[in-house]
Amino acid sequence: MTPSRLKASLFLCFHLFLLVFLVVWFRNAIFMFMDDFQTDTIPSAELQYLREEIHLASKNMSLDNLKAAEWLPNVSGHEPLIPKIIHQTWKTDTVPEKWKAAQESCLALHPDYKYILWTDEMSRNFIAEHYPWFLKYFDAYPYNVQRADAIRYFVLLHYGGIYIDLDDGCQRRLDSLLYYPAVFRRTDPVGVSNDVMGSVPGHPFFSFIISKLASNAKSYIFPYPTIMFSTGPLSISFLWENYKNHLPKDSSASARIRIMLEEDYKLSNESYFTYFEGSSWHEKDASFILWANKHILGLIVFGFSTYFVLSYFVFSKFLDSRLCERCFFSRQHKVTLPLSEQEDV
Repeated sequence: MTPSRLKASLFLCFHLFLLVFLVVWFRNAIFMFMDDFQTDTIPSAELQYLREEIHLASKNMSLDNLKAAEWLPNVSGHEPLIPKIIHQTWKTDTVPEKWKAAQESCLALHPDYKYILWTDEMSRNFIAEHYPWFLKYFDAYPYNVQRADAIRYFVLLHYGGIYIDLDDGCQRRLDSLLYYPAVFRRTDPVGVSNDVMGSVPGHPFFSFIISKLASNAKSYIFPYPTIMFSTGPLSISFLWENYKNHLPKDSSASARIRIMLEEDYKLSNESYFTYFEGSSWHEKDASFILWANKHILGLIVFGFSTYFVLSYFVFSKFLDSRLCERCFFSRQHKVTLPLSEQEDV
């Protein structure tokens, strides 16, 4: 094999190995991009059906009249599963003016729900009392939003209910979401978000999330990736994909996670929520990351093209070095003299 062909073969073998390594390392992310959510998505028609049946039942003053269709995933017939509790978080019990209308819209629509605003002090006391093993990790988070993320998983596991970010206003009652053991909302282009979540007490997915919080408490140098990968939506999306892939085929419906579509979340007049000014935790690095997300395809093409040009240049220079010439090429080009010209030993 000529030196140029050997160099090309080594270059290709190296990148094949690198590709296999990256596929194995990022398999959850790859599976998430390939996942179409069809088996977990709550159809809009299903939610509409539930809303109509709940409305009719309320007129007749009895939930016994609610007819649960066979294709509904609820476990206990016509009884809701998630308790009527709304959880929200803020630093203190004084909500900023820009979010008061959002908070009041949820309170006005749900006077029969228990409402808990988890302040920083309440959150820490709750962890110290009920989950003392996690307190050192809770206190060690460098950003307060990580504690705000973490506490929502613990209180949903402990009490159940529906968590709502303060910048999400309520546009309709949430009763129809209570018929699922756990509800998240889909994000674009992939994954789920943690700004609106519902769960029964003790749901196994929230136990799984909490079991991984300590190992996910890593620094990624910049605030945005550190938050997103430790306690934020990206970490939950990866954990959800992992959890779903390891669920036994015969697992009960109560262990499943159901996904609400974007249009049911806050993109139409039929949506459950409305949008208020948010993202209070975004640092300066978030602006660049959000810009990059809008131009992701072009950046990927540019990045891979640049990488392969530069890597081939560096790889060629490395293979042309004396060390590689000595190891890989010297034996192939060693000249063997005829016996008559070799020196006598």
